Amino acid sequence: MDIKAKPCKGNYITNNYSGCGELQLERVYGLGKSCGCYFKWLSSDEQEAKDKRERLAIKATNEVRKEQANKDKEIKKNLTNWKLKLQVRVQEIARLIDCGLPCICNPNYKGQIHGGHIYTKGGHAEIRFNLHNIHRQGAQSNKWNSDEALMRDKIAEEYGQEYLDMIKSLVGSPVPNLNNMEYMEAYKKACKIANSLKKNQRVRNVKERISMREEVNRIIGIY
Repeated sequence: MDIKAKPCKGNYITNNYSGCGELQLERVYGLGKSCGCYFKWLSSDEQEAKDKRERLAIKATNEVRKEQANKDKEIKKNLTNWKLKLQVRVQEIARLIDCGLPCICNPNYKGQIHGGHIYTKGGHAEIRFNLHNIHRQGAQSNKWNSDEALMRDKIAEEYGQEYLDMIKSLVGSPVPNLNNMEYMEAYKKACKIANSLKKNQRVRNVKERISMREEVNRIIGIY
């Protein structure tokens, strides 16, 4: 739709502020921009002009603040170590998959349950996020006793030797080579999975727990 030029002449908002009468395509309150009449009125002592200046100043301030907030958000996003945040989230997912079950190493343990690694994340970066390598483990067993050998034995007892052998076969595989933003995307996926599991907390059988770990690995997309 073509915009038609109209004479520069103020309306009731500008108290019919006198315009130049020239044909103008861009007008505000009837006053032309390119001819300068609108800006002349805007800088006047008219109350409506003062109010308009105040509104424009507030709008400009808000836009600057919004732009700065977006810049700050982008800087924070780039500085965040998404790899570490992903690690915390996948360990939470492991606990949620194993919801309602005791420490695999010490069933009598009554304290906090962690997402423990069968093969340590420090020594085996290649499978640090792999859900097959992360299972429920009591804080004492995970942090202080370092029951790695015991954990492997218990995994074989509960899930079968074939399952443990599969996990062993993952050792020495290529280490994931993701950049920080790719880890951020993986983290977002992991958060959605964790939130879904929180809404459906129940005790799952062995087959379900293995299947869910495989599915989570697939969705997160690292393995």
